[in-house]
Amino acid sequence: MNKKKKKKSSEGPKPLISKKTRKRFLKLLILTILGGGGYIFSNPNVIPDPQQREQVLNAKDYLLHLNDRAQASLVDALPQTQQITSHASQLSQNGVVLGDQEINVEEVIRQAAQSLENIPQNQLQRFKTDFCADVIQNAVNNATTSATP
Repeated sequence: MNKKKKKKSSEGPKPLISKKTRKRFLKLLILTILGGGGYIFSNPNVIPDPQQREQVLNAKDYLLHLNDRAQASLVDALPQTQQITSHASQLSQNGVVLGDQEINVEEVIRQAAQSLENIPQNQLQRFKTDFCADVIQNAVNNATTSATP
């Protein structure tokens, strides 16, 4: 009789519930809890106890108040954000003029990128930001030293 021995698994026995099934169950559980909470917040009349219903209404009003405050702060910050982005885009298109020097940021970046085409993209992006900061800092330093008597 030719009997083959089974290889013993070094990992031990298989679990009763697979990892994939546990992940699916956890996702379903979280979605069910969020859905139920959302339903109760949108329709607090389903809660039979008046005290708990009042607590849910207070929490709902508080969340709506926080949402209104967040929207108001975003609306207040919008003009400043637009001004900053338009100023930044003008600098990159028109260049920076400090003292006698005019710096066209896009042109400097393009020239540096052409000479360094073999560098990976993440290193190139880091180089761009560092190089632009150095160019502007040097121009500011030259403008301040030439302006002092």
